[in-house]
Amino acid sequence: MTRVLLVGPGAIGLTVAGAVLQRPEMALAVAARTPFDTIAVELDEERIECEVPVLTDPFAITGPFHLVLLGTKAHQTPAVAPWLAAACGPDTDVVVLQNGITHRERVEPLIGPASLVPAVVNIPADREAPGHVRVGFRRHLVVPDDGPGRRTAHRFTDTFLDVDTTADWHTAAWRKLVMNAVVGTITVLTRTTNTVLLDRDARTLAVALADEVQQVAIADGAALEPRDYGPVIDLVGDAGGDHRSSMTTDRVNGVPSEWRVRNLDVIQRAEKHGVDVPLFRHLTTLVRLGEPSDRP
Repeated sequence: MTRVLLVGPGAIGLTVAGAVLQRPEMALAVAARTPFDTIAVELDEERIECEVPVLTDPFAITGPFHLVLLGTKAHQTPAVAPWLAAACGPDTDVVVLQNGITHRERVEPLIGPASLVPAVVNIPADREAPGHVRVGFRRHLVVPDDGPGRRTAHRFTDTFLDVDTTADWHTAAWRKLVMNAVVGTITVLTRTTNTVLLDRDARTLAVALADEVQQVAIADGAALEPRDYGPVIDLVGDAGGDHRSSMTTDRVNGVPSEWRVRNLDVIQRAEKHGVDVPLFRHLTTLVRLGEPSDRP
């Protein structure tokens, strides 16, 4: 039996946990501040629902898990350090289901002898209630093509979640970050869903931002060909429905967001590589000033 612990039952973590529930050889537990009884994952074609044990105290953990799913947002990682310390051992794989490109720098110091599996997450999902998530049409992770990454991909075989491995995870992460940085910035400042990109002026702004961010990605070693992001932005707007980015949801709820791993990391790497990003920098200033913890 493969013991699995979900740390952080938000929209993404619950979605991946739903795939775990499709594998009978995996036993799932959840670490959460507030207990709940059941995980319910709403897919277009089915509903997965199951009662799960929910732990509210890391000292209740007895022995390491084989697989830890880190589903907290990036800026919440230090708060779950006690859970990671208790759950990890030399045979543990920690799958980091977070945004950005700095998974290793952020999480490896907290997991001791465990193996880290950074994941690029492509899952449009919305948490409806504790333990309950509604998932969009795409359910996809990209992990490194190494031992822990291949083990992770194998563990999700025959589930609704597609897990691919890549020899160039850095490029895959930057490909996601370009769009995350652009869409997150615009929707946070407008407090709207992704359908705001259907507006002609918003689309023009998004294309200009993407052009700046992709220059940073290329300078940072990502193997991206310079491209016009207009068609991608059109696709995001068309498929947006009522989905809001996690940053926008946090902003609407008045809680801290992941702006540092989406925006600040881009700006710092732009400075490091001598890339000028004036438009992205100015809008990031507005994002920062709107943060509950960063207001003057």
